[in-house]
Amino acid sequence: MEIENLLATLQARAPWRTVASPLLKKLGFKVSRGFEDTFDEIRGSRVTAAQAASLRHAIVEHLIAGEKLLRIYDADQPTRQALLDWGNSLTATQNRLGSSFLRPASDTLLAQHENSPPQFVALHETGSGLAIIFTASRSYLERVDLPPSSLAPGVDASSFERVYGVTKTRVQTYDVVWIPYAEDYFCIVTDSPDMAPVDFGSASQVALQAAIVRVLARRPTIRNLWPAIDGLYQATGGQFVELGFLTDTDSVKLHKSRRGRKCLRSDEYHIGGATVVGSDLQPYRVAVRWTLKAQSSEIRSYPELQLPGTARMIFGANPELDHAFIRHCLNVRHLNFVLSKVDSHL
Repeated sequence: MEIENLLATLQARAPWRTVASPLLKKLGFKVSRGFEDTFDEIRGSRVTAAQAASLRHAIVEHLIAGEKLLRIYDADQPTRQALLDWGNSLTATQNRLGSSFLRPASDTLLAQHENSPPQFVALHETGSGLAIIFTASRSYLERVDLPPSSLAPGVDASSFERVYGVTKTRVQTYDVVWIPYAEDYFCIVTDSPDMAPVDFGSASQVALQAAIVRVLARRPTIRNLWPAIDGLYQATGGQFVELGFLTDTDSVKLHKSRRGRKCLRSDEYHIGGATVVGSDLQPYRVAVRWTLKAQSSEIRSYPELQLPGTARMIFGANPELDHAFIRHCLNVRHLNFVLSKVDSHL
């Protein structure tokens, strides 16, 4: 039964190609095409207790790092210690939502707890830091196509090109306060599914920041991530899959390319234009993907960082960007890798 719950949790949260497939391969499971075929293979095999424990650990790490809205806060050693002491003092909430940790919650249960404050469910310690894990129920509205045959009899849809409906999608979130042991910051990383609106993770961000304010008796200073946009653009490494910039004529450009291994920064069209514009080219939005190879393995993963600045920010006296999105991170190692890329340019 535990394996079924773990697989259901993985399917509900992890993109197949970039997360679930390499994660299962790393653990030694046979991977077929897609979730269902692979899960049928796993169900038909003898899963050992060691394999189940490894899968559980891997999924917990993905809950911490995968598909998140990220904010980074300044923290000296006393601040980090206060947060570590707070985390170690917490007791897991004893209700049905809190007890569904690593088990899929029903839509009925999620509806009962919808928009409730995040509740503590677990600690996860690694050699690099401590993750304080919370859960909550959040929802967003999703537009879906409606075939004309689904409309009530007598409804004439012939004058419409397309017909849409709006449905509510409920999600059990796993929101995290991540406290690295050796860095001068801590992070709040909250769930942000790729299909959800960009502000989906904000409610949990606000709630966890308020809890931290109560612990520290002050508001922590949030880091401005704006300098990392130009820093990453000027640095070497990484595959740029989104690139927004202004030219010398204040023309706004936004290019995206997520197919194959093409890098927008090294695209011939971009190089030609950048050569002409020179230092007048000003990036305002980037999404960078890195290719990482697992130790002692040919399995690759592709953690991605998105810094979603806007063209309007460039014209401000002191541009500020207080958040980022991280995608396709398998584990805490990937989270730390992306954080190191951001922090090196702040």
